[in-house]
Amino acid sequence: MAIKKILLLVLISCFLFPLAAMAEDDSLNYVTLRGSVGHLSDLDRTAGTRTSKIEYNPSFGFGLALGREMLPWLRLEGEFSYMKADVDEVVGHFGQDTVETGDEQFYAFMINALFDYRNTTSVTPYAGGGIGPVYAHHEIGFDPILGDAIPGVSSSDGAWAFGYQLMAGAAWEFMPGVSLDLMYRFFGTSSRDHEQDNVAIKDVDLDAARIHMGVAGIRWAF
Repeated sequence: MAIKKILLLVLISCFLFPLAAMAEDDSLNYVTLRGSVGHLSDLDRTAGTRTSKIEYNPSFGFGLALGREMLPWLRLEGEFSYMKADVDEVVGHFGQDTVETGDEQFYAFMINALFDYRNTTSVTPYAGGGIGPVYAHHEIGFDPILGDAIPGVSSSDGAWAFGYQLMAGAAWEFMPGVSLDLMYRFFGTSSRDHEQDNVAIKDVDLDAARIHMGVAGIRWAF
């Protein structure tokens, strides 16, 4: 319960902090709309005594950030982002062939600190990171191939986790107050526990998630 309260406080502060700063002066504020494509690393999934490895297809996502330039070289922002990766294959679950379906979804509420390298050109490199709560939804299904004497199994549940990210990129101001923002982002979460549906073993443990992604966005200053 204490962890959930802490995550809720961080979630609220993600958006109250930049909004409070904006109330002081509008000249240094911005909003950024982002889209991403990446790769979710394989996850180990443990249910009872059975351990399997889940492999994923490429991930896709989007995000919205509200930020403020606190110093000429420092920006702080609150960001919401969503990422999804479909299941490609599950290895080592029952020892028999099945058709696997499902996905992993992440709803992240982050506070980011970004450090700009100002120069005489219209391109500004930057690097930074962020932390915040992440709601992760885990869904997976095992459908037996004809002839295999095992029942179908499904699992679908959400859980909160601690999230963090590291970012590096560059912003090109192609017109006054509007920038094209390109970055590399590494996103990670803590390990988490989920519950399975319609099976005897209810608890499912998932290892920490790791996503490498390329991100493109448009930033508007106001």
